[in-house]
Amino acid sequence: MFDSCRSFFLRSLFNLQVSDFKQQTSHLKQKISHFKQETFRLKQENFHLKQETSRLKQETFHFKQKISHFKQQNLNFELERSR
Repeated sequence: MFDSCRSFFLRSLFNLQVSDFKQQTSHLKQKISHFKQETFRLKQENFHLKQETSRLKQETFHFKQKISHFKQQNLNFELERSR
């Protein structure tokens, strides 16, 4: 009698532990899935930010060229005026 009660108790305890483990596993799988989605989103955002950075660098380069051009024109104008 004692052995059957003990066996029942141990089996129940084991089943509870298995159930708890399955629940924790499921929760961790959800977390992993969320992290994967977030990682993908951040990689996309990073890609777009790199594209924007590249565009802004190119734009800055063109503005610098324009400034240089205007400075040269101004210099030429000043030289012409001084003659």
